[in-house]
Amino acid sequence: FDWAGHQPHFHHTRATFVSIFKILARADLKPLVLEFLDAFRRRIFHHRGRFHDILVVGYAIAGKPQNALHAFARMRFHGLDLDSFAYHVLLEALVEKNYLNAFDIIMRQIRARGYENHMTNVIVVKHLCKERRLEEAEGFLNGLMCRGEELKGPEVSFLVGALCESYRFERAFE
Repeated sequence: FDWAGHQPHFHHTRATFVSIFKILARADLKPLVLEFLDAFRRRIFHHRGRFHDILVVGYAIAGKPQNALHAFARMRFHGLDLDSFAYHVLLEALVEKNYLNAFDIIMRQIRARGYENHMTNVIVVKHLCKERRLEEAEGFLNGLMCRGEELKGPEVSFLVGALCESYRFERAFE
């Protein structure tokens, strides 16, 4: 990966970066991801939009949402924006690290841009369950069903797990 990235006129795709970051993060090599991102940030690139996008996604995957938010702010300063995938990776990182205010702001950005999808719903339920707002999570899921959206499983499993953790087994069974 590193060797290929240093070859003249060769550029990794964003999917390649994301895959490598995920592999390293799962292998508990997040410091290696952060080291790579810091070196990547110091280089000069002509593709500034892709550059910032990779930084935001990389820092989010590495569990450093504060750094991801800083990269996102620099990106926005240059008039650039994230795509749906990057917004959702960032939103997931914010939930994992309990960045509640930033979660609400990014969630509003996702809705304003029309990027809300199934993954958004999963992350919202996860967020509500982590905050122990179980009635809100249940209401959110009921609202999805009333709108005719099909629940696919992950969003329900977060709620069932949270209900079981709070010893509300009968409610979880329902």
